[in-house]
Amino acid sequence: MTGLSYEKLHAYSTEEDSLKAVEVAGHMLRQEMVTRVIITGVTPPSAGADKQVIGNIYLEGEQTFYSAMPYNGKNFSGTGVLFASVLMGSMMRGDDLKNAIQQEAEFLTAPFMMPAWRKFRKWKE
Repeated sequence: MTGLSYEKLHAYSTEEDSLKAVEVAGHMLRQEMVTRVIITGVTPPSAGADKQVIGNIYLEGEQTFYSAMPYNGKNFSGTGVLFASVLMGSMMRGDDLKNAIQQEAEFLTAPFMMPAWRKFRKWKE
């Protein structure tokens, strides 16, 4: 929608440059749509596999908020639906969107940190 290709976005070599490009694309989209924008699944370049992060960028007006967490390189089916559900629930309660995104990240990562889940993942792999 913004003309920024996936290939160009992943050609940036630093986290700072990559995040700035996503932010600029988000502001372009926000201006075109005259709304708030949330970009999910942002994976900027990192110094090594053990330092990889995944995050979300939220843009409203001229403000930009970026929230990231460690990323293990794996994808889990249904996380987008969970993200939208937690976000919508937070908005229905009247929570600030910035806080809602932080709560969503905590909510979605908590199960993967539990000992039972780690045992299950090892069994499945």
